[in-house]
Amino acid sequence: MNRALLWLMVFGAMVFWLPPIADPYMTPRLLLVAVGAALLLIQRSGLGSSLELPALALLAAAGISALFAQDKLYAIIGSYQFGMDSLLSIACYCAVLIAAARAGEGVDGVARMVAAASIPVSLYGIFQRFFRDPLIWQDLHSGARVASTQGGPIFLGAVLAIAALCALHGAKKGDRASWAALALALPCLWFTQTRGAMLALGVGAAFVARPVALLAIPGLLLMPRFFTSALSDAARLEVWKVALRTFAAHPLTGYGAGNFYLAFRRYANWDLVDVVGNATYVQSHAHNDVLHVAATMGVVGLAAYALLGYSALRAALEHEERRLLLGLLAAYAVLSSFNPVTTSAFVLLALIFGAASSRVEPAAKRRVLPALASVVVALSVGRLTLADYHYARAGVARGDPALSAMEFQRAAELNPWEMFYSCRQVDSLMRLIPRMPLEQRRPLALAGRDLAVRAVERHPMDSYAHELLGKQILIGYVAGYRDVDPRRALEAFDRAQQLAPTFEVLMWRRRNTARELGDAAEVRLADKDINDLRAAVAPGRKS
Repeated sequence: MNRALLWLMVFGAMVFWLPPIADPYMTPRLLLVAVGAALLLIQRSGLGSSLELPALALLAAAGISALFAQDKLYAIIGSYQFGMDSLLSIACYCAVLIAAARAGEGVDGVARMVAAASIPVSLYGIFQRFFRDPLIWQDLHSGARVASTQGGPIFLGAVLAIAALCALHGAKKGDRASWAALALALPCLWFTQTRGAMLALGVGAAFVARPVALLAIPGLLLMPRFFTSALSDAARLEVWKVALRTFAAHPLTGYGAGNFYLAFRRYANWDLVDVVGNATYVQSHAHNDVLHVAATMGVVGLAAYALLGYSALRAALEHEERRLLLGLLAAYAVLSSFNPVTTSAFVLLALIFGAASSRVEPAAKRRVLPALASVVVALSVGRLTLADYHYARAGVARGDPALSAMEFQRAAELNPWEMFYSCRQVDSLMRLIPRMPLEQRRPLALAGRDLAVRAVERHPMDSYAHELLGKQILIGYVAGYRDVDPRRALEAFDRAQQLAPTFEVLMWRRRNTARELGDAAEVRLADKDINDLRAAVAPGRKS
């Protein structure tokens, strides 16, 4: 039974995938993981994890961060933009670690499961490299860079780096399935063209099997992207600076778990615009886990993160399979230095280190509270996943405005806390206005404005919410409603610009609205921002 539940969690993290919503920012992979963890935790067991307290400390730090977050809803459930560091997700990782320790399978057993599960993942990625993917609804793979079941090449690279190290470990012990997994993972990893993952494999393999390390480093140097990613590297450096500015402004508890993309828009400056060449660039992760934790959870989060890292290192050094465990920690250190580490990778590490930290406890017992937390995660993720499904269907149905509006509305009903869904719901309603009889247009415009007001109430620190409100005030005014002063639209755009100082669209909204209102002073301020933008964007780059 325990082994089957471990398989369920490994399968859920690596293989389970809903093709229509195969987006890198969605979290359906937590669904089966949370179910498996709940079923393991509710059983009686005399085993526990030596890493439980450090893991719970990180969860507590996330809770404190959520309590003081700029946007508390995103801190708790995560955002469509990035749900991997929400309170919900961290609770799941914590439950997985505790559950894996109670399963009694051992590091070898879990590592072989991970290696075996990577076989279909790698096969699918290799298929994507050479053939058109018949399952997904839109291109998510950046051309030749494959994503398999993980939604993005960076995330697939992280999972394959971990799986390849597990396969190396199994292959050294004569496991045939591990040899097959390794033979498929290496070319699939190459096809992701993810430099950080290839380097992580090389560094990790130095602990597990040094000959592979000697192959991985030249493989990294031969990657086409190794010589053509100067812009990406420069942009990453600017993202790190944004994270440091966020930490400096909110040092104790950070901007809030799950809030980085809000912080990014607020603290991005003209240097970043100059590097990336446009003023619509947004990142949802600091591309470095230490900086990301500092920006989103502050000193409280950094202390808990360091405690868990130290405890994991100590557990690795004291374990008989220390080579694999140290290799995984080294690989994670590399992965987390340059890119976001996906939900799936965190689940795999929690499973392996949960097994490695397993110890005998004084009495066999059920872990009711962690089991209930896992059930809450499963139910929440199930609802969010269903909302994602309707959101994806609405995007595909753009040729049918009525169907698209219905699907966006369903997504927003299932997840009313997501700003992106609110924006798309309102936009879809506005696209229906020209098709509606005259007597129905004004109520529709008013309904859109009411939705925008609620969006601002839920997300007062989100520039998109204030931008949406400004648009709907103007639409309502044009539609004949005179109960709201159109200057409130300018106030909404001004507030949005304060929360996203370099966001180009807002500059033009402010300028055009001020010009229509005859506000010369506001026009001059907006013109100054636009001229600063033009000066910051280097010639020849996308403006």
